[in-house]
Amino acid sequence: MKNEGDNSILNNLRCPDCLGAFIQNEKTPQCDSCGAQYHISEGIPDLRKDRSSYYCEFPKGDIEQFLADSKVDLEGTVRAYLRNKQLPPKLGEYIMGSGRAGWTFLLPISAKSRVLDLGCGWGTLAYGLANRADEVVALDSTLERMRLLHNRSVLDGLRNLKTVCAGDGTHLPFANDSFDIVIVNGVLEWVPSGLAGNPGELQRAFLREVRRVLKPSGTLLLGIENRYAWKTWFRNPDGHTGLRFVPWLPRFLATMYSKVTGKGEYRNWLYSEKQYERLLSNEGFDSSSFVVPLPGYHHPVWMVPLTQPKKIAKRVRRSVRSPIMKTLQYVKGRLTAMFPDAFTIIASSELKKPNFLDRLLRHLNELDISGWEDIPQECAEYRINGEMGIVTILLQKNGSGNVIKLPLHSRAIIELEHEVTFFQESPKQLSNLLPRVISKGNFDAQEYFVYSFLPGSSGEGFRIEDGRLSKVLNSAVQLLVTFDNEKDLTNASSQLANIEQKVLSLASSESQRNCVNNAVKRCQGFIETISDDGWILGHGDFKLANCILAKDSLSIQGVIDWGGWSKRELPGYDLAFLLTDIKWRFGSSLEESIRLWRDDLPAESWAIQAIDHFNLATNRNIGDKEWRAIMAWQWLKRLAPLADLVECKRFDYNYLNRMFDVYAD
Repeated sequence: MKNEGDNSILNNLRCPDCLGAFIQNEKTPQCDSCGAQYHISEGIPDLRKDRSSYYCEFPKGDIEQFLADSKVDLEGTVRAYLRNKQLPPKLGEYIMGSGRAGWTFLLPISAKSRVLDLGCGWGTLAYGLANRADEVVALDSTLERMRLLHNRSVLDGLRNLKTVCAGDGTHLPFANDSFDIVIVNGVLEWVPSGLAGNPGELQRAFLREVRRVLKPSGTLLLGIENRYAWKTWFRNPDGHTGLRFVPWLPRFLATMYSKVTGKGEYRNWLYSEKQYERLLSNEGFDSSSFVVPLPGYHHPVWMVPLTQPKKIAKRVRRSVRSPIMKTLQYVKGRLTAMFPDAFTIIASSELKKPNFLDRLLRHLNELDISGWEDIPQECAEYRINGEMGIVTILLQKNGSGNVIKLPLHSRAIIELEHEVTFFQESPKQLSNLLPRVISKGNFDAQEYFVYSFLPGSSGEGFRIEDGRLSKVLNSAVQLLVTFDNEKDLTNASSQLANIEQKVLSLASSESQRNCVNNAVKRCQGFIETISDDGWILGHGDFKLANCILAKDSLSIQGVIDWGGWSKRELPGYDLAFLLTDIKWRFGSSLEESIRLWRDDLPAESWAIQAIDHFNLATNRNIGDKEWRAIMAWQWLKRLAPLADLVECKRFDYNYLNRMFDVYAD
């Protein structure tokens, strides 16, 4: 949430050497107790002893120009820099992501919370939390990162997001009992780096400081790897040292091994579940719960309690055909459940406090909306869609339940409102295929949307086999015929112009702009004929993952995620989208699937049968010419969302290059 208060951050800071208060000074704050002087740089308190400290993904020689350019165009600067320097696209999400803090609702966070993000890096977690708390303080030891985050918060009007540069003092620079929540995500293992002393003792001292600045009822979120993660046994090297086997070796052997390989003393100590629990308890965190973030704690999609091994195994297994691969996937699931890669640990000094979800369910129960007074772990699933910016909570037991969607940013709110509009206005013949909107509202400054649960099997895990695929496609075409019957004769040609402008904004060269023009030309002729036959109802994201299938017949008995629906869609678009999704599942990449089908109708028998079935049932004639236009339209519509400032795929210049190459002559 945005706080209109603008009190100086110095009022809440303490000297990192003696915890004395500061004498107010705009440029050189001074400790009132020990006399130590510090600095303020571009509005950011710099409380480091070593002001030359620099840990950043960018060379120091580049960072000043990068920061200067970012003040003019932050988004464009990040994109251009990643592309020009050929840096990992994931770095764009670390710098500008808005959906990484999807675990927020597992915390006892409220609109009155004061939150500290320790070792915040570029501050994407702090940025996401600032929309849900009264104040968020982001602290990191690299000033240049804090300058970028400060600029971003100023540009976006987040006055409740404060930045502090510190990290090499004796204490955290805050008074006792300052925060309701402290975030330590991917930091604890790095605490001993560059410091003298026993790594374990340094980590314990750090946790004591965290306990000190937390209120007595405060909560710590700790994201960190598992010392005994099965992937490090023989498959993957340690992510901190690059050495194999080192995390789970006895400490003295790990140090010997590390020194022999020229890495120096091994200091990035990790622990097992029981060891973390004991470590936290010894430093005042008597209550701790463990959640397994999948596929990892940096970019989690599923948050599964460690006490639910079957669910953990289910979420990491892939659907495969051969008996050998099935056995390997079974083993992979079992090993991940027993020895997961990482933990998200929620700890406090008291018994577990009600988290946001607990309080939301009680609120809904009081309104007679939900029969769930709390969240039984065996009945709940917690999914984070960082790209869409939506957290989905599925509460299901014995074939019935509720789905709760919690948006993480403004675009997600718009899409969910759009989805609710469709459910309220949808044709009667579709009503039995759609979730019911049970409620929507605002609870403690957070928008929420509650739907009925659609029973059946998610198409996301559907195994593509010839006989099974034909059943699903027959059912899909019958459903798309219903869409086709919902016509709108309004001239909607402006859609093409809007989408064209979005995709052009992603182009980084003249040749890529020509690719956009080529695709647009393919669409124009077909679109000009639509007024004679009518635009039709479109789902916009019609793929197997959004279909609910009957267990035995495999017929589609439900369709979910209507945030991209339109009553003015090209006839055949949803069919082409579905077929492309299936082609993608057969092993082709998305861009390769579109490239193979961009000029001619598919040659695959299963796709030909679906198109013929659709033509016959709708009395249409989708031939090569129409298909070329539909595929070009699909290409444009898949790229257009990347122009929004929330989807992290927009930073993946390699993906964008491959997609633009699809329509290169």
